[in-house]
Amino acid sequence: MNQFDLIRKNLARFDLDAVLLTEEANRFYATGFHSTGSDGAALITQNSTWYFTDSRYIEAAEKTVTGARCLLTTAKEPYSARINAVIEEENIRRLGFDDAYMTVAQFRRYEKLLKAELVGASGMM
Repeated sequence: MNQFDLIRKNLARFDLDAVLLTEEANRFYATGFHSTGSDGAALITQNSTWYFTDSRYIEAAEKTVTGARCLLTTAKEPYSARINAVIEEENIRRLGFDDAYMTVAQFRRYEKLLKAELVGASGMM
């Protein structure tokens, strides 16, 4: 079971176009799929849900994560490239993230790489 619809309902309340979940416990809460550390990211938009992971977890994610499109990340198509493709496709301007867990270094990297305004959204989880 996943919580995508419950999360999606809160997007408007937090004035967000989408939310990006990178923290392990939040990913598990949303998807019901366990992967360790930073090995995965869930992106919930008003229109769709995505789960990104690397080759170690892609097959298990495809079998376990329901209600989301699972995409493989690689050195040529890292998380940021995959996420930016959805950001552009769905015209995402304000992207929530789990600010209570993301390190400053991670935030700065995402802020530099992603084409949306990052907005702290741990409160919605």
